[in-house]
Amino acid sequence: MTDEAIWPGLMAAIIPAALVSLILFLLLASAPAKAATITAKGNVIEIKGDIEFGDFDKFSAKLGAFPDTKIVSLNSRGGRARDAYRIGVLLRIWEMGTIVPEGQTYQSACVMIWAAGIWRELAPGASLYMHCHFRVEGLNKVKDLSKIDLKTVKCSDANENLARYYKHFGMPQEAIDILSKSKPRDKVLVRRNMEGLIKPRRAPVEISKPKRLGV
Repeated sequence: MTDEAIWPGLMAAIIPAALVSLILFLLLASAPAKAATITAKGNVIEIKGDIEFGDFDKFSAKLGAFPDTKIVSLNSRGGRARDAYRIGVLLRIWEMGTIVPEGQTYQSACVMIWAAGIWRELAPGASLYMHCHFRVEGLNKVKDLSKIDLKTVKCSDANENLARYYKHFGMPQEAIDILSKSKPRDKVLVRRNMEGLIKPRRAPVEISKPKRLGV
């Protein structure tokens, strides 16, 4: 069974059914030309660069090789929303946290990954940008997104489903509203002090080992 056949059922089991219909032909205003670099060090998986087709497979393979990782570090302009969406769902299954390192930027489809963290952090000087998402016919055949004229495309009705995705993962409504109030070529800076944007790490819970019966 192919990955395409497995994932709709898996996502339906953990996310409301309305989100499964999220259109996979979403993309960002910043046009990626090269796939992201995905590396693991310690308990951190770092995603650096633009999200491209196949990056979900790279991320899942890295997670399989380093199953004890608990943090996803992000530095990306965004990219292909299909893979970003799947990465976000998978890291939530794995109960991973997300962070944007000091002075780094993440935007557009990459926000879908960051939003899915069980905790979310923005280091000092880190910036978050959002804009509406849009659909382009035959996007899967487009090799260079920079060739798309953003002035000629309009926001997609898929933003409604994407808004549900963000709401499901606890993004503040003020951030979600950017989807309906911006244009594809916009780059809206999200306020750091927006209530509910940051989710602090949970304090570790110590669980005592159960005693053996008869001891």
